[in-house]
Amino acid sequence: PQGIEVEMYATSAINTEPPADADAAFAFETEGHTAVDDYIQLVNLPQSPAHPLMGKAAPAVALKSPSGDAFTLADAPKDTVYVFDFWATWCGPCVQAMPALHDFAKWAKDNDKPVQVYAINVQETTEQVTDFWTEHKFTLPILMDDNGAVAQAYGVQGIPMTVMVYNGKVEHVQVGYRPGIEKAMQQQVETILAAKPAASE
Repeated sequence: PQGIEVEMYATSAINTEPPADADAAFAFETEGHTAVDDYIQLVNLPQSPAHPLMGKAAPAVALKSPSGDAFTLADAPKDTVYVFDFWATWCGPCVQAMPALHDFAKWAKDNDKPVQVYAINVQETTEQVTDFWTEHKFTLPILMDDNGAVAQAYGVQGIPMTVMVYNGKVEHVQVGYRPGIEKAMQQQVETILAAKPAASE
């Protein structure tokens, strides 16, 4: 009631004695889980089948670069892994991922892999993007998704989101960024190229 002060006290006790069976106390459930030797294997584990794009025909991509050069996925050369990275300048993880994407693209070029990487900017102005690219000395080709229609078609709900397309099908989807992702992407490309026949076969 108003005008009455109440003081409350609580006590707790901490047991500092080790458990009688330490192994049982710190046991982990392993059934249904996959063991890995390092974090690179962790980021390259087979992804959840939940993503609706996996294994399906890739949505259309018909966009222009900041300078006006057009790219259309339907007209692009076959037997190439197209990597579309959806990003924005205000997205911290997107910016963190860019050096890894550049390293991945360099690996593909140095090892003569049929890979083309595009950074698809979502709903920002050409001036914003070109100024940002120049400031950070990034060199990957950019495509401008001015109205976000392509991002919507690909089901982008969080960025960065990276999609790998091979001969018209979505082969891999990665949402978010974590250190070492470029190594996982390299392994994913090797897997795609080894498992998928060329369009001419």
